[in-house]
Amino acid sequence: MEFVHGYQARKEPAPMYGGKHGHEALATYFSTGSAEQALGRFAELHKPFSDANNLDVSEDYKNWGYKNMYDVLSQYLSDHPLERFPFTVVEDSIETPVTVKLTDDVELLYCHSAAYRDDAEGGLNPRDPKLAIEWPLEITELSDTDARRPMISHDFSGVVV
Repeated sequence: MEFVHGYQARKEPAPMYGGKHGHEALATYFSTGSAEQALGRFAELHKPFSDANNLDVSEDYKNWGYKNMYDVLSQYLSDHPLERFPFTVVEDSIETPVTVKLTDDVELLYCHSAAYRDDAEGGLNPRDPKLAIEWPLEITELSDTDARRPMISHDFSGVVV
């Protein structure tokens, strides 16, 4: 695998990176109010990945290529000036993704929309048989927090967020 500007040259994660880079650009737009800065941030993040993978000319991935995504983002920002949104942007609540490289082939993309709060934490036990997850490998390590997560009860109605 070739590395270009920190991105592994492979096309499979194009939708993930495209989404991540688009979110970063929108976060910049909401933070600064500047479409120019948002498009600059998108170019800084997505163009190296797109170029390394020839996404703009790939039949299967050109929708995720820099040129197409830049054009779509540019049109969106032009059509949606901040003053037309029916809400006020609270900068501390802008969604920002975090990517963690787990192995050479796996990256975890985590998005959040607010700062961490203990009282808002929740989850399910990943070993719960009612989830019916066929893990590709046996779970050999689990955080104390996740190990303490409850199993799904008969009256389970979902996770409160």
